[in-house]
Amino acid sequence: KLRKYNFACAPPEFENLLSQYQLYMDNENYLKEGSRQFYLSSVRTFFRTMATLGIYRYAEITLPDVTRCLAKISETFPLGIFNLTGSMRSFARFMAEKHPELPDISPALVFSAAKRRRVYVGYTHEDAQKIFSAINRSSTMGMRDYAMIMLAYTTGLRGCDIVNLKFDSIDWDACELRLVQEKTNIPVSLPLDTKTGNAIADYILHARPKCKSEYIFLRVLRPYTKIGSMWTVIAKYAHIALGKDRKMNGPHAFRRGMGRQLLEANIPAPLICDILGHSSSVSLRQYTASSLEKLKVCAGTISAIPIAQEALL
Repeated sequence: KLRKYNFACAPPEFENLLSQYQLYMDNENYLKEGSRQFYLSSVRTFFRTMATLGIYRYAEITLPDVTRCLAKISETFPLGIFNLTGSMRSFARFMAEKHPELPDISPALVFSAAKRRRVYVGYTHEDAQKIFSAINRSSTMGMRDYAMIMLAYTTGLRGCDIVNLKFDSIDWDACELRLVQEKTNIPVSLPLDTKTGNAIADYILHARPKCKSEYIFLRVLRPYTKIGSMWTVIAKYAHIALGKDRKMNGPHAFRRGMGRQLLEANIPAPLICDILGHSSSVSLRQYTASSLEKLKVCAGTISAIPIAQEALL
């Protein structure tokens, strides 16, 4: 799907450096495809903005120019400047390695704007039941969608891992899921509860198109390929069950809800990381932010701070 940004290019010299950067990331297997495209888009935005400041060659860039460029971008994309700065740091490391003769702009990228975060609360148990009630489980599409959403609800898997689920990912005898996560490349093993397993089996036996695809969840219509995105599947039912005003939908809302519930149940952080497939416990901060109970624990008091002087009334 082409957007207007696919046709917005930077000046020729900058585009040449971008091509080298893309080839470098591809050869080094640097990040996932989606992340690589985001980095390229961010750096291209930086270079296009540099051109509006009258700078068309990398050798002409100075550190104050970088600061002016970032400030100009932040006027248009205040929520995206944090991620753009991270992309530029990656590009600066590439330039230092491949083109040490050109200016080093990394000192201007040491600090970045504070990341503006919205706190999204995942689906509660009641929200999930309303979503399940909105699914017509007697239809072919409904049987598929119910099985996928049950997986998201009971395992907390990312949507990309659910749509990429293959037949050899399920050990029916051990009632276990075994897969390598697409985002982190970390292997994970999760229990497959009876209700979810029955939903998947029901879909495979009675609704899945007859074809040789190795993927479990397929399109309802030809060509019978795997589903491109699970977000639209869940959002469709969430809009019916919870209304269209909700800001966060999709499989990650189930994941966020599971993380919050595990924290509130006092499950140890390392075990939560194993269940959700996180490589670091730092990732659990997003779940703490959505839990009022855990935020109360984080809040401290000032009772232990001695009072040096009484305030005047």
